[in-house]
Amino acid sequence: MKRTLSKSLTWLLTLLMLLTALPVNGLSEALVSPAPTTEATPVPAEDEGAVSATPAPAEDAQTDEGDEPEETPADVVMLRLTEENGQLPVRDGAALYAVRPEDGTKYRTYRFYAEEKLQTLLSEQIVKEGDTLYEPKVTAGTHQKFIGWSRNVAFGKVGAIATTETINVYAQFEEVYYVFFKDNNGRVIKTVEGKAGDMVSAAGVSFPVGSDESITGWKGSGYDIPADGSVTIADDDITLTAVVTKGHWITFDSKGGTYVAPQFVTGATQKPTDPTRAGYTFAGWRLNGAAFTFGGTLTDNIALEAAWTAKADTSYTVIHWQENANDDGYSFKESETKTGTTGEQTSARAKSYQGFTAQTVEQKTIAGDGSTIVNVYYKRNVYEVKFYNMRGTKEYEDLGISAKYGAYIGDKWPTYNGISTWAVQPIGSTYQVNIDTMPLNGATFYGPKTGNGSETAYYYVEVLPGEKVAIRYNGVDYKLHHSDTSPGTGYSVTQE
Repeated sequence: MKRTLSKSLTWLLTLLMLLTALPVNGLSEALVSPAPTTEATPVPAEDEGAVSATPAPAEDAQTDEGDEPEETPADVVMLRLTEENGQLPVRDGAALYAVRPEDGTKYRTYRFYAEEKLQTLLSEQIVKEGDTLYEPKVTAGTHQKFIGWSRNVAFGKVGAIATTETINVYAQFEEVYYVFFKDNNGRVIKTVEGKAGDMVSAAGVSFPVGSDESITGWKGSGYDIPADGSVTIADDDITLTAVVTKGHWITFDSKGGTYVAPQFVTGATQKPTDPTRAGYTFAGWRLNGAAFTFGGTLTDNIALEAAWTAKADTSYTVIHWQENANDDGYSFKESETKTGTTGEQTSARAKSYQGFTAQTVEQKTIAGDGSTIVNVYYKRNVYEVKFYNMRGTKEYEDLGISAKYGAYIGDKWPTYNGISTWAVQPIGSTYQVNIDTMPLNGATFYGPKTGNGSETAYYYVEVLPGEKVAIRYNGVDYKLHHSDTSPGTGYSVTQE
């Protein structure tokens, strides 16, 4: 008793000496008792857990080397003013800071409360620029979850403070309940958090069981649901325990058809919904190659395979592509739909187009979903335009033009001895002065045309809005496109 009294007097004298040594107005302090906390939410032992914010770090006690640390009474917080920043230690959520109002320092007082309506103070911290603001520890109550603070507070190093002020911050909670799923040995295998009114499904909740076992349901106080059933949260936690039943499994391999879930059998087998597969007709289930009949019992696990019959009217598409005249690409010509037996080869055939030669057709396997496409390509034939003397007895080989059918050759038309007018027949009277594209099967011309004088043919096209008008004919505006001049006279012009 005397020893305890002696220690208490020693601490009291130490505190009085410290305060006496400071100027009268040199210390403004805030002393707050350690913050009260609420009890943690009780949860089953198998899934214990409490939600709490990051606790404020505790500072290490400093002692001179070789000295034994003295015992500090539990209800006393040591006041140790530092010259560097005027900050005092933090212990058990109570923060003590020294400030000197007379030097003009701006500071901020943070008061953290457990809840706004209760006004239970968790921590009070007085900080200035450069100090550290610590996040108080928060313990959630029964069926509560801490979700943050009422204000966006930046914990850590404090930035610039413009005005001395006090800020009240309140812990925010939301009501939560838990659904605990347990295996048949009582171990919690999954915990689902929710609010009153939420529906929680048991579908997908599982744990390892024997090869002759299955989770067939879930039971709890007032609950008895199937394996994929659900419960609705009311105003309390829910604990569900798995019901594990002995039986046998049937697994289904649909062989490319729609999925069929495994079937757990405790009595008679039941036929599932038939699977489907594009391009095929379902032909039943097979066990080791033999047809399987449902309705009997099992003595072991079995695996069934689907049997299918290919349809003979499955559609596929044939697309015809023609080579471009002025490059090596291809352009769509037409497409057609054909039918065949799923899984067999297509029977696409090339068509006949003037000026084109079909390439080898690459057949495809017919997909049951009708997605098969067979592409048929056609290359353009190459033709020649030849030029002879007027009687057709001599070919001017160096003037000939060779190009793909339909290709542009307007810039290759020859001029011979300054003349570019050629007859379309030997010693003929019909002449041509150019040709734009390679004609089908090519062409032959004779000449060139000679004679006295010349005539010029002018070709006009209708103008677009904003273009300059050359002439108007029958109320329509035209502009000059090009002209052809031929030696001689007496020509008549035909449509190009």
